[in-house]
Amino acid sequence: VFFLLYATLKKHPLPTTASLPVSAAILFVVRTAYLSLDPLETTALVISGVLGALTPISIVAGAIFLFESMASSGCLAWMNTAMKRLAGHHPVAEVMLIGWAFAYLIEGASGFGTPAALASPMLMHLGHPPLQTVVCLLLMNTFATVFGAVGTPIWFGFGAALDDDDDALVGVGWRAALAVAVSAVLLVPVVVSILVPGKEVLASLPFVLASTTAAAGPALAVSFFSYDFPTLIGGGVGVAVTALLVHRRVGLAPPRQRSLGHGMAETPSASPEDKEGETRA
Repeated sequence: VFFLLYATLKKHPLPTTASLPVSAAILFVVRTAYLSLDPLETTALVISGVLGALTPISIVAGAIFLFESMASSGCLAWMNTAMKRLAGHHPVAEVMLIGWAFAYLIEGASGFGTPAALASPMLMHLGHPPLQTVVCLLLMNTFATVFGAVGTPIWFGFGAALDDDDDALVGVGWRAALAVAVSAVLLVPVVVSILVPGKEVLASLPFVLASTTAAAGPALAVSFFSYDFPTLIGGGVGVAVTALLVHRRVGLAPPRQRSLGHGMAETPSASPEDKEGETRA
């Protein structure tokens, strides 16, 4: 541990591709030489750990592939244009549609930071400041990470402790989903206020609560019989309902003029990405 801290925090840190294997080798020597543990058993544990790590690594690889394919295919540019038209430069609508519902869906599909990586550039492109956008989206993402990518935190995190008992895992899932749903209803409006002035959030509070419930409610309902798909299904329903609410302007107060004072930047002019998205549309 001390070597890993030194290697990563020094002035010219070692890359993790070097520091982590060296740390593992040091730990192996300590276990076999100093603690006098069986080298064969220690080697078996190393192999077991490597095989166990393949599960999250494969999910991370899928998340990276999703991001890269969306970026290289022009899908992100098209989505930027479509969501900009739908939200109509309404800051609350933008944050809830992209930062909440869309990010919720992506968390259920791939997890591991993909929602923030995809949604942050979209919100920043719409005029929201970078630092506040990242903070807001990271906080938003915490409400969707209970089930993560197709339930990975539940079946991979608790599976061994609960002997892979489906009933026990479902019990953990619905209790966690209930706590998160209640927390989301109470805290999502506060998180939105990081990017949007509090008065505007209060004026559009019915829309914020409806959008929050549209994702967290179905996720809670699904969690009573499945721990794999609550976030994915909740995100899909949330995107559809939020988009409909934005289109119909249900619960949305008229937006105030954007200012630079509270987490809002000037609305950018059309960029090459916008033009590419409009061409694709």
